[in-house]
Amino acid sequence: MVRSILAVVAGFIVITVTMTGANLLSLRLVPPVPTNAWQSMFLLANVTYGFIFKALGGYVTALLSRRHPIVHASVLGGVILLMSLVAFSLPAPNPPPFWYPLLSTVGGAGSVVFGGYIGAAQNSRRSAGMAAVPQS
Repeated sequence: MVRSILAVVAGFIVITVTMTGANLLSLRLVPPVPTNAWQSMFLLANVTYGFIFKALGGYVTALLSRRHPIVHASVLGGVILLMSLVAFSLPAPNPPPFWYPLLSTVGGAGSVVFGGYIGAAQNSRRSAGMAAVPQS
């Protein structure tokens, strides 16, 4: 039980650290210009690297969980989905375009589960390789 919780927490930490770092780096590289084109490009880049980092978090969760890695990644995806829904339901002074919350919430949770699926496949290949090793 503790390992399951730690696997989900570790995946969440991976997502949080990588997304925070990428957001800080992108804001440093591209200073904000008050135009809609810049905001759309920034948000599209944010969604793109968000998918990658969320899949990485699901992958880490699946690797760290011993049993049911896809279930653990799905729990992490549910946490990400719930937190995104809460964040996007709060009033914002400058709301993002309509597509951003949709892609960020549903697509982000889906990419976490996808990363978990890849991690589960990695786990099964690794365990199958271990089973094929002859015992002395």
